[in-house]
Amino acid sequence: MLEAVISFFGKAAGSLVGPAWKYAVAKFRRPSIRLPRAPRNLLDHLKPSASQERVRELLGPPHQVVDDYWFYRFSDALVQFQFWPQGGAKTIALGLVGKRSEHRFPVPICQKPLGQLSIADVREEQDTLRYRSSLRHQEMLVEARLGPPGAWANWTFGATMAVGSRALHESYFEWDSEAERLKTDASLILVNWVAVSNSSEEVYFDWSMG
Repeated sequence: MLEAVISFFGKAAGSLVGPAWKYAVAKFRRPSIRLPRAPRNLLDHLKPSASQERVRELLGPPHQVVDDYWFYRFSDALVQFQFWPQGGAKTIALGLVGKRSEHRFPVPICQKPLGQLSIADVREEQDTLRYRSSLRHQEMLVEARLGPPGAWANWTFGATMAVGSRALHESYFEWDSEAERLKTDASLILVNWVAVSNSSEEVYFDWSMG
């Protein structure tokens, strides 16, 4: 009889503790913020010289502004704009986020989308293949001037390995510093960011803003 009474009260207490615990967790747990996806055809609709008003119209207010740079964070991409002083967009850069392979964005001048593009896909003999590094990153760059006569644009395709970056989609390669040459098959190196610019200046994609 005593065991039955103890069992009854134990079950009653358990039925109360469960909902109370869930309520306490729900009350004090930090709310999660879900980021929207970036427009899939972003590079088709936003091009160099696009006005700030046009960028706001399509993407909303920037998530961060640093000098002449605007940064946007989406669940599948990081987007970076650099503007000319008192003018339109100078450079537009888009980088893949996370590990999901289905995150792909069409690149107007390429047959494959960002997410499938490799360094081999964008490299041609006349294009520049360049290695760049810092204390926190290494990257391979293919830089090319492409487009019809009179409407040239400067394109940069980057494969970046960033230390401590949980945002940027992973790419991997090995570089021989002594011989100054790429050791990895270029077809195996994923392009994880791309930029288009109406300036010939070197482009830096700030993955740390993610």
